[in-house]
Amino acid sequence: MNNHPELFAHALLFRCEECDEPAAVSFLTTERNVEEVDGGTHQFVCTCGRSESKLGVNAVRHWVVEWN
Repeated sequence: MNNHPELFAHALLFRCEECDEPAAVSFLTTERNVEEVDGGTHQFVCTCGRSESKLGVNAVRHWVVEWN
């Protein structure tokens, strides 16, 4: 029996409001449901130097994969 929690990798792609370039956030969680992650806020730093915090639902794209 495997006692380790199942992990999922989420990747969210945002658009920087300063320079309009893409900025990505990725992380591991036990949550598979994208709606749960979309409801949370995610901090990212763009290559232009701007730091933003946005709701996941505002991402241009959201991917999730099993992470074993």
